[in-house]
Amino acid sequence: MKEGKPIIAFDSNSPSRFGILPRYFDPSKDEVIWFESRACHIFHTANAWDEKDADGNVVAVCMTACRSERFISEINLWQPTTPSGYGGGKTEEEYQKQYRFPGFGDYSSQDPDATYLTLFRFDLKTKETQMTTLSTVKTEFPVLNWDRYTQPNLRYVYGATLEDASPGTGLKVNGVNKTDIQAVIERKQELQRAGQIKNAGGEGQWEVGAEELQRIQKETSGTYIFGPHIFGGEALFVPNSPRKDGKELEEDDGHLLVYVYNERQMEDGLAKSKNQVTELWIFNAKKVGQEHDPIAKVKIPRRVPYGFHGLLVTREQIQANNQI
Repeated sequence: MKEGKPIIAFDSNSPSRFGILPRYFDPSKDEVIWFESRACHIFHTANAWDEKDADGNVVAVCMTACRSERFISEINLWQPTTPSGYGGGKTEEEYQKQYRFPGFGDYSSQDPDATYLTLFRFDLKTKETQMTTLSTVKTEFPVLNWDRYTQPNLRYVYGATLEDASPGTGLKVNGVNKTDIQAVIERKQELQRAGQIKNAGGEGQWEVGAEELQRIQKETSGTYIFGPHIFGGEALFVPNSPRKDGKELEEDDGHLLVYVYNERQMEDGLAKSKNQVTELWIFNAKKVGQEHDPIAKVKIPRRVPYGFHGLLVTREQIQANNQI
């Protein structure tokens, strides 16, 4: 700090490490099992579950998370860019570089700051880490139907799409995305059984291929971009109320809620007037795509700053809490 250097540093030459331990850890008999992967940075995880064999034994632990090749440089625009690219955004050379879509396994050719939803599979027998890219869309702040979390068959992960950064501009959320992760996982397993997939980069990259990944996305997933000058925060999934006929709700029976703000109301980073408006956009979670506009837009007569992480609290939960 005295030297004016970043407090946090990212070492791309060291592997990332993941520790797995029992939920009810007993130091007298349990131990942490450590796994390594190619160096990466993760801000947010989406879900995790146990993978079991036919006899019910846990053979692997799986985790989905938004992975980038390094600590995202666009976050610290107030700090000068170092030779390693940390702080202040990309270097001029990096901004001009043409990056490849993810899914090929050559992670070094991808945008180092781009966060892609990724499956991490930690094999408890071989102690190997397998990574599989689940989407070619740059996303962060993953959310899901929390009634289904930790379940191995959870299918949908929703996220905030990130606008491509430009010099002097920080990260901004410009849309919402819905990814069918099971469609990719099932395709990966098919390719593995057929012997048509391998450790592409030699560091645990078990990829289905960028073209195949894009094909799966087109058939099963969707993205909605807010529009010019409109940005927002993290979306929140709100499940529908139980059906009156007693039938079980499907996983994506619900809505996505997100605050958005039109930056045409600003000039040089400041509000043009006191009459600021933020809107709460509500999407049908079953139909996420550019052809599906929000089903409702609620105007809020003030500026709601960009933010992330939310929680739905029902009327029943509030009433129950008041009685405590």
